[in-house]
Amino acid sequence: MTFTKLPKAISAEELLSTPLPPVKWIIPGLLPAGLALFAGPSKAGKSWLTLWLCLQIAQGNPVWDREIEPRTVIYFSLEDTFNRLQNRIFQLIDGGDAPERLILQTECPSIGQGLEEQVESLIHTYCDVGLIVIDTLQKVRVSDGNGGMYANDYKEAGALKKIADKYGICILLIHHLRKQTASDPFDQISGSTGLMGVADTSWVMQRKRMSQTADILLTGRDMDDRTLHLREENCIWTLEDEETAEEREIKAVPDYLWKVAEYIESVGNWQGTASELLAVVGIEDAKPNQFTYNMAKYFDKVFEPKGIRYKTHRKNKVRLLSFYGDDGDGGDDDIDITQLSGWGIPERPSPSSPSSLGALEGSKQIGFTCMADGRGLLHMEPADLYALFGNALENAVEATEQLSNPDQKQIALTVRSTAGFCSVHLQNYTKEPLRLENGLPVTGKSDKANHGFGIRSMQLLAEKYGGELTFRQEGDIVNTYMLLPLAPAET
Repeated sequence: MTFTKLPKAISAEELLSTPLPPVKWIIPGLLPAGLALFAGPSKAGKSWLTLWLCLQIAQGNPVWDREIEPRTVIYFSLEDTFNRLQNRIFQLIDGGDAPERLILQTECPSIGQGLEEQVESLIHTYCDVGLIVIDTLQKVRVSDGNGGMYANDYKEAGALKKIADKYGICILLIHHLRKQTASDPFDQISGSTGLMGVADTSWVMQRKRMSQTADILLTGRDMDDRTLHLREENCIWTLEDEETAEEREIKAVPDYLWKVAEYIESVGNWQGTASELLAVVGIEDAKPNQFTYNMAKYFDKVFEPKGIRYKTHRKNKVRLLSFYGDDGDGGDDDIDITQLSGWGIPERPSPSSPSSLGALEGSKQIGFTCMADGRGLLHMEPADLYALFGNALENAVEATEQLSNPDQKQIALTVRSTAGFCSVHLQNYTKEPLRLENGLPVTGKSDKANHGFGIRSMQLLAEKYGGELTFRQEGDIVNTYMLLPLAPAET
């Protein structure tokens, strides 16, 4: 395949039709071509690790379970002498052959004072240069006092990145961390955010002094965030474990959250206090406030993938948790309205249907299918029941009347009780998209000031009994969900 050098400006159409070379990796998945930053605490072993990496790449030996293509490496070890480098290489190769493709220097000019020219000269002098290491960045910096720290950092790092991009190589800058702690480890990199802003790849080493283990956190434009867990033995860092950022977050989830999620998944719906939930699941090593905090923090990792939703509300000065399925009722036994098409519409109300539902059938030619266990609604006042279901059915009828396809003139209602809740699921077809505002459908009628009260009434009634009202459109079907806690005696 022939690769094309792109002009500075290009249309998206031309970009997508132009063959481009893939990302060039010095260490596959960890260190691509471009400008890279490797920062760590002082005297943490960065130089030993860097020298070992240079030897492995120059010899084409594996690095942390990754196959390496041998390349010429130029190592500016600016804080060392040749005597010290010699001793370290003897120890690292342990009687093996020293690679000719590793070029060492202990002195060089600063950025803007000849370094760039020297780097380009070395690239032209030695064949197949793939990696240039500058240890440390501070040794080649010159602050001219003009501009702020960010501008200077960006300018100096940008000069080296320009060379890396021009020749398709990696320039790795060894740098230090600040002593101040930070919630984001990359914020500990000494200097301003200009350095990391220029760098294509950033490594941060975390190691306690004298410890045999260390972590390297990696992030970059061409790679997924990950963490390497390393162990040092005889000055060589070997890989013990490797995890992506997502895997690291999963590891941080307390075990008791997985147990609670499994329990909720098994029972469908559940309502009660955090203390009651921990007791029923058999968890003794977590306090209720600790559980609710971590539940909210890791909800998207633990509960959401299982289709579990929850809400909290205060009742009688007690904070209750209500868990239910992602479909609003936690179950799969509802009527499927899509299976009702073609059933035919009765000429008169069926004997099992209340006479008040006669308007749904007959003259309006709307089929109504109902599967209801109303015992979970017995604690509601009759007037509230009439208003709740009357408004819901009236909205469904109005939407269904607008349809021309007789197979879609169907309304399905499911009412059932399970695991402390009464769930109501109403389905009807519609020809208009459902527009929601603050979670409620917006009336399509022009006289909005005098319409929309029925929906708001339904919401107030659901909340009156500690429940929730939600709407969702799936294709041309509108789903109305109501989840109502059972009366205490019923649970």
